[in-house]
Amino acid sequence: MKPVKDPSQRDRWARLRFLIIGPLMAAPPEAGKLYSALELLAAKTWRHPATGLDVTFGLSSLQRWYYAARKAADPVATLKNRVRGDINRYPSLSQTVIDNLTQQYREHPGWTVQLHFDNLCATFKDSQITLVSYPTVRRYLKAQGMFRQARMQRATAGALAARDHLERLVVSSIKAITYQVTPRSNLFQRNTTGDALISAMPLRMRCFRSSLDVTRMCRRNVRAILEKAHSIKLSHEPCFGV
Repeated sequence: MKPVKDPSQRDRWARLRFLIIGPLMAAPPEAGKLYSALELLAAKTWRHPATGLDVTFGLSSLQRWYYAARKAADPVATLKNRVRGDINRYPSLSQTVIDNLTQQYREHPGWTVQLHFDNLCATFKDSQITLVSYPTVRRYLKAQGMFRQARMQRATAGALAARDHLERLVVSSIKAITYQVTPRSNLFQRNTTGDALISAMPLRMRCFRSSLDVTRMCRRNVRAILEKAHSIKLSHEPCFGV
């Protein structure tokens, strides 16, 4: 079973418009009664395809939809919202203004849109180039991904040198952390894992026990561990009274 896909906003508007005027196309009114039928449709309340709220449409809009759908081969496609022909285009921005704005952003990425706009106005104040509006500049910067970037608090020579030094330290630290497995560097791992660890555990336990005994002398190398014995032994069995 295929999943139900949510149609685009243009498709939802087209379906709603065709749903409103579709009955007029399926059952055309008699001559002279089209205006009355459109008035009845204009008085009704419909559901907005995007927000779901109640909405009404004017008589002129319904009349325009009706004649456009009746003349088209595909009424639903004709009733879609028209896409602007200049979308993602800025005819009011000349190439000179675009180049100047791009150069401004490269040199000063921390400027606000208002500051870019003010500098454009100051640059082309005495020229014949028509100045654009602030919303146009803002839309162009947003469309090109030219967002405001955080700038350094102090752009002095010392701050730049400190930043470069910090970057070199980070690179050096990354290179120093890089671990290469060699027979010598792997010695600790081989002596503390696997069979070496299992065989060394009883010896370490005995050494630890001997070190806790206060009656014994501390030695680096434990040669022998003798059992505890009494210093005096009886030569005969003890006698008990009758």
